[in-house]
Amino acid sequence: MISNQLITRLRAGYSHISKRMPSVSSTLSFALITFMTMPTIALAVEDSDAIKGSDPGWDIGKMTCKLVFNLCRSGTEFFIGFGGDLMKTLSLDSLLSGNFRTGAFSKFFLAAAGVNKYALAPIASVILAAAFVMTMLKISDDSQRLGSKFWKNGFLQTVIMYAVSWWVIRNSVDIAGGIYWVMQRANAFVKTALSSAGVSVSSGLDLGAKLSETYMTAYDAITYGAVGQCVIYFLASLVFVAVCVSCFCYIISVALLRMADIYLRVAFAPIPSAFVVNDRSRAITWTYLKRFAAVCFQASVLLITIALAPLFFDVVGSAINLSAVSASSLGAAVASIIAPCIALGAITSFVKKSEPIANSLFGL
Repeated sequence: MISNQLITRLRAGYSHISKRMPSVSSTLSFALITFMTMPTIALAVEDSDAIKGSDPGWDIGKMTCKLVFNLCRSGTEFFIGFGGDLMKTLSLDSLLSGNFRTGAFSKFFLAAAGVNKYALAPIASVILAAAFVMTMLKISDDSQRLGSKFWKNGFLQTVIMYAVSWWVIRNSVDIAGGIYWVMQRANAFVKTALSSAGVSVSSGLDLGAKLSETYMTAYDAITYGAVGQCVIYFLASLVFVAVCVSCFCYIISVALLRMADIYLRVAFAPIPSAFVVNDRSRAITWTYLKRFAAVCFQASVLLITIALAPLFFDVVGSAINLSAVSASSLGAAVASIIAPCIALGAITSFVKKSEPIANSLFGL
């Protein structure tokens, strides 16, 4: 009887509290449910447990470790994947192997051909005409001293040379296109030779599908006691993507500058072509032709460098013995992305050397 009365009074009191203070009632209910469902202390994780896939429970320290782990993992996975995918898209074939007139730089060609034909070719023709008049006057003076036979021979040679020079000025765009075509064929022969020798010719820089997998597998093995390694993994991935972006931008920029240089030289081709008639000034024309051929060859060097990219990665990979340490260790993970960074640095340096290599081959 007493217990029934007590229960009745408690219910009345709870109803009174619920009506007067609904927020207190909700808080008490939530606390009771939480207490009934809270995991036991015996299931708490240890410092030696891997963070991934574990439940830190209500341990504030472990929950903080889990949060840092997940944040760093998201950033690390994004940077590693982004760097690898970016380098796969690097292909210079469309830039440097296209048709001289209708390729990726067709608008460059139209601009260069227009400047060549309507601006510089007339100027070169005037220079050539003035030089022709001066030469004829000199021949006329010499003929008075040396006789008519010399005048006829000198006149014939001068007319032929100036006719050739005028033809070169008018067809300088086609001559430049022919030199460019020869360099393209030379590059194609080099690629064919490499393929026949068993060298895999690549059109992009594939860093390997296992790079991201290896790195993230090592990251997922981080324990609560070594949660500080998350920051190291994240910073290493940040350095990796910075190297990839830098190399990508540099190589593309060099390729664009080489092609712009080619078409700029095409636009100004009539000027050096006007000096081919004179023995003393003919060196200007030959220097121009060699310089133009060297710039075209630099484009071929860039294509060959990208084609040989897999060899760089293989050589650097063989120099770093990752099997000597545990695959899940921090050192092995960092070394797995340092290797492609070194290879990318070597490729970029080789691209930078394309200009002195081409100049030395043409005696410049």
